[in-house]
Amino acid sequence: MVVLKCSKSTLILNYLMKNKLRTLFYPLSINFWPLLLLVSQKALVPLGLILVNIGDNQYRRNLLVSTVMLIMGAVTLFFQQTNVNAWNHYLGFALFLLSLPLINYTIAQNREQLIRGLAILSLFNCVMAIVVYSISIDLSIYRGLNRIVNIYGITDRVYYETTSLLIIISLQFIHNKVFRWISYGIVGLYLIFIAKSLFVILLFLINKFLYVLKQGSVLKRLGIFIFIVLLGIIAPTIISVIRADAVDSLNWKLLQFTEILNDTSAPIIGSGWGYTIDGIVKTATQDYQVEMQLPMLVRQIGFLGVFIYLTGIFILIRSISVNLGISILRWAMYVAIGFNNPWLFLPSWYMTACLMFNEFDHKKI
Repeated sequence: MVVLKCSKSTLILNYLMKNKLRTLFYPLSINFWPLLLLVSQKALVPLGLILVNIGDNQYRRNLLVSTVMLIMGAVTLFFQQTNVNAWNHYLGFALFLLSLPLINYTIAQNREQLIRGLAILSLFNCVMAIVVYSISIDLSIYRGLNRIVNIYGITDRVYYETTSLLIIISLQFIHNKVFRWISYGIVGLYLIFIAKSLFVILLFLINKFLYVLKQGSVLKRLGIFIFIVLLGIIAPTIISVIRADAVDSLNWKLLQFTEILNDTSAPIIGSGWGYTIDGIVKTATQDYQVEMQLPMLVRQIGFLGVFIYLTGIFILIRSISVNLGISILRWAMYVAIGFNNPWLFLPSWYMTACLMFNEFDHKKI
């Protein structure tokens, strides 16, 4: 008799391959920030593709859409004028595209389990980020968790790269109301006083309130309307306290947009992957990515390339949305990301857009 010895990692992989919940591996793993300190979200894509295998018909159609966009990007790479950033920029784009069918497949197969799993991990991430901020742990040698230090050497903000998934967090599975509200308090503490991302906070409020404004009772609508008015009145004061650099940040984005608009590169076909504009470079490691990422992408792959790309994204979002209205809303949220920070090619941001307005999925709007 021959006894076969298998390593623990092989046994785990075999279990995942046979278990129907294997599709949860990729989208959940990219929200576990200690792992992201070591590897990028996109580095886990190949394992996700192996676990999903051939998927179903919808998965294969989505993979075909991503392949068309991937080929479009490859054509640009082939014909463009070479630069030192071109290959890295396109590779990040390609891995991002391959992650999208994986995310769509999980949403289609295990939506509620995915939302619950993301919520648990997001709560864990918030707690860990609060701890890191409170005791000033220096993780600058790692990736995936960012500390923003001001000119006085004081940490202003701490955020991890999947902070966007707090926008869609739902803790209704926590039956104990006291513990549930404590959990929401932890999320609020992190978002408002530590991450301080005004864009994420805004999308969080839109995601929470839009369904009630559309489908809620008159009393609930009135309550939210009053809240919005009060928030609009006190928002400038709140922003000046938690984000003293908010005006500077906005001015920098406007400067980027102006420089991109005035650039003389070809707008139809673009100047190629990795193309940069010296006046708006903020980081030496990825100088081809700026806060105004979508307008910059027009300069890189042209109007034609961006049109194909955004059309493909809409087709993918439509495939996991019950109706056209919610598809347009989610697509618009994803497009808005391209005017805020270089997050357009992060799988976690695409997943965030796809899971926003979850309550609308069975309503006609």
